[in-house]
Amino acid sequence: MEAPVPAAQVVQETPAPLAGIDAMLRQLEDDTLLTMRIIGYSAEQVQSKVDESVTLVDHIRDASSELSSLSATAHDLTMGLVRTTEKLDQASQSIERDISGTDDFIREAHALASDVTSRMERLGSAVERIASVVAVIGTVARQTNLLALNASIEAARAGPAGRGFAVVATEVKLLANEVQDATGDISSQIEMLQNFASESHEAVDRIATLIRRIDPVLGSVRDAVSAQIAGTRDVADRATQSLSFVGSVSSSAKAMQEMTESARAASRSAGSATGNMERSLHWLTQRSMAALRDTVVGNRRRYERVPILLEAVLSLDEISAPVQVIDLSKGGCLLAADITLFAVGMSGRLEAEKIGAINVTIVALSDDGVHVRFESPRPETIKRIEAAIEDVHHVNQPIITIIQGVAKEISDTFEDGVNSGEVALTDLITFDYQRIAGTDPIQYETKATPFYEEVLPPIYERWKDRCPSSLFMLACDRNSYIPIHHPQYSLPQRPGDHQWNDLNSRNKRIMERSKMLVAVRNRNPYAATLFQRHMSDGRIVPTTLMAAPIFVRGQLWGNVYLAKEL
Repeated sequence: MEAPVPAAQVVQETPAPLAGIDAMLRQLEDDTLLTMRIIGYSAEQVQSKVDESVTLVDHIRDASSELSSLSATAHDLTMGLVRTTEKLDQASQSIERDISGTDDFIREAHALASDVTSRMERLGSAVERIASVVAVIGTVARQTNLLALNASIEAARAGPAGRGFAVVATEVKLLANEVQDATGDISSQIEMLQNFASESHEAVDRIATLIRRIDPVLGSVRDAVSAQIAGTRDVADRATQSLSFVGSVSSSAKAMQEMTESARAASRSAGSATGNMERSLHWLTQRSMAALRDTVVGNRRRYERVPILLEAVLSLDEISAPVQVIDLSKGGCLLAADITLFAVGMSGRLEAEKIGAINVTIVALSDDGVHVRFESPRPETIKRIEAAIEDVHHVNQPIITIIQGVAKEISDTFEDGVNSGEVALTDLITFDYQRIAGTDPIQYETKATPFYEEVLPPIYERWKDRCPSSLFMLACDRNSYIPIHHPQYSLPQRPGDHQWNDLNSRNKRIMERSKMLVAVRNRNPYAATLFQRHMSDGRIVPTTLMAAPIFVRGQLWGNVYLAKEL
C-alpha cells in the first residue's frame, strides 16, 4: 500500500493573485455547462413534442390517405350506380314504350272483338233467316210430297189413262223427297252453324271480358313503370349529386393529404431545427470551453496530458475490470472501459504497466471513457508517470519534426500569397464562412477557398510519403474549418444521404469536436491530444492527434494536425 504524499508536493498551487480569476472562470464554465444542460432539456422537450406532432401528423396522413382511398372507391361505386341507373332508366323507358304499344294493341283487339261480335250477331240473324226459308222450303217439299202421293193414287185409279200422270207424280215425289232431304241436311248445317256462331259469340265475349280485365292491369303496370321511371330519375339525380359530393370529398381528402404532408415536413423541419439548435448550443459550449482553456488562467488543466496506450486493471469496490489507459497526466488519466460498470465518485485502485499501483477516484463518465483522478500518488509513482510521458514525446519526435516542417511550408506559402497579393490576410484569417446551398452536413466556402485549392494539395502530396503510418494529415484553421481534405474524403455529396456524406465529403467542413478545436488553436511548437475516431462500422478507435501551429504575419491561422492510431 502506497504511503500518501502531501498534495503540495505534486500539485502546483494556483498563484494567489489569480485565485479569484480561476474561481470565476471555473464558475463561468460550470454556469455555461449548466445552461447548456437546461437548454438541452428544453430542446429535448421541444423535440419530444415535435416527435408527437410528427406522429399525430403521420396518423392524420394515414387517415387522409385511407379517406382518399375510400373516396376513390366511393367515386367508382357511385359512377357504377350512375351508369346502372342510366341503364335502368333506358330499360324503363323501353318498357313504357312497349306498354304504350300494348295499349294500342289492346284497343285494336277490343275494337276487333266488338266488330267480330257485331258480325257474329249479324251472321246469327242471317242464319236464322236462312233457317226460316229452309223451313218454308221443307214445308213446301212435304206438301209437294203429299200432293205427289195423292196424284199417284189418283193415277192408279185412272188406270192406263193415268199412267203418264203417275210417272210425273212419281218423279215429283222423288224430287220432293230429295228437296226434303236437302232441307233436312241444310237445317242440320244451319243448326251447327248457329251453335258455332253462339259458341264464337260466347268466346268473343270472353275475350272482350279478358281484354277489359287486362286494361286495368296494364294501367297499373303503366303507373308503376311511370313511378319507377320517376324514381330511377330521382336516384340518377341523387347519384349524380353523390358523385359530385364524393368528388368534393376526394378533392378535400387530397388537399388534406397534401396539407398533412406539408405539416409533416414542417414538423420534421422543426425537429431538425431543434436538433440543430441543440447541436449549435453544444458547439457554442465546446467553443466557449476551448476559448477559456486557450488562455493561461482559463486552462484549469494543471498538467500536460498525452495520448498513450497502457494495459491496466481497475479495482473499485467489488468490481475488477481490465481497462486501457489512453490519456495520461500527472494528475489523472482517461480509461477505455465499459462505463456501465462504474459510477462517478467510486474510489479504488488502478494497476497499470509502466506506472504501477495508484489510488484513484472516478470524476466523470463520458463517451470517451472513464475519467479518474490520482489520489496522493507517491513520488516514485510520479516519476514513473513522467518517464512514461517522456517516452511518448520521444516516440513522437519523428512525427513532430514532420508536422512542424509541413506547418512551416504552409506558413511560408500563405505569407508568399499575402505578399504577392494573391490572397488577402483578412481572407485567410476570417469568420466569413459562406454556406454551400443544399449540402448536408453543411459545407462552407470562403474567399480564400480557391487559393487553398491551389496551394494545399501539392503540399499534402509532397509530405504524405514521409509518414505512411498516419491516418491523415490536414491543415485546419483556428475555427476548425478544413478547406482541403484528401481526395478519397472529398467526394461530391449525395443529396439526401447524410451518413454517406459525413464519411466521404469531409472537405470544406467545420468540425464540431472540442478536442479538435483545442488542437487547432494550439500555439505551442507542437501538441498531442487524444481523439476518439468514429469509424463507419461503428467502432471508436483511440487516436493520437498531433498538431503544429501555422502563423501568418504573426497571427495564428490554425494548425497542421496529423492523426495516427495509438
